[in-house]
Amino acid sequence: MSQIILLVVGAAWAAVLVPPLVRGRYENRPNSSVVDFRRQLSTLQRSTPIRGASPMRLARPLAQAPVRPVMARQAAAPTRSMRTPVRGMTRQQMIRQRRQNVVLSLALVTLGSAFIAFTTKSDLFIYVFVLSAMSLVGYCYKLSQIRRFQSATQAYRRDWIRAA
Repeated sequence: MSQIILLVVGAAWAAVLVPPLVRGRYENRPNSSVVDFRRQLSTLQRSTPIRGASPMRLARPLAQAPVRPVMARQAAAPTRSMRTPVRGMTRQQMIRQRRQNVVLSLALVTLGSAFIAFTTKSDLFIYVFVLSAMSLVGYCYKLSQIRRFQSATQAYRRDWIRAA
């Protein structure tokens, strides 16, 4: 009976604490109010002031804003490091964020299943714990191999590709 109560309390804590953490990671929110304030301040400094026009002057159509040379150059020749319009992140930053999310998810599943497996002694959750722990270790190993491959010399890369 006490194991069920412990399981219910743990599930309630998880239901309260996990969604804001996951949402914050997904939306890439800063962890500090100071960082958030600086980001908002820099956004305000970059924005142009809006002219106060009376409603009577809107009778003629407004002219379009001139295209900046930097924007025209980026549109003409897109590169891999070009920032995405949605979040302002480069491709490498998006890949890194996705990998962090996968590691965090695997770690949470491993810890949660370990907690449930050792409190309830359920065979199913022991198997889930073992599989998630093996997945976490395998994914971390794969990330270390990717990092090693990216920092290696060209000769090592050829040998690594031939071996695979």
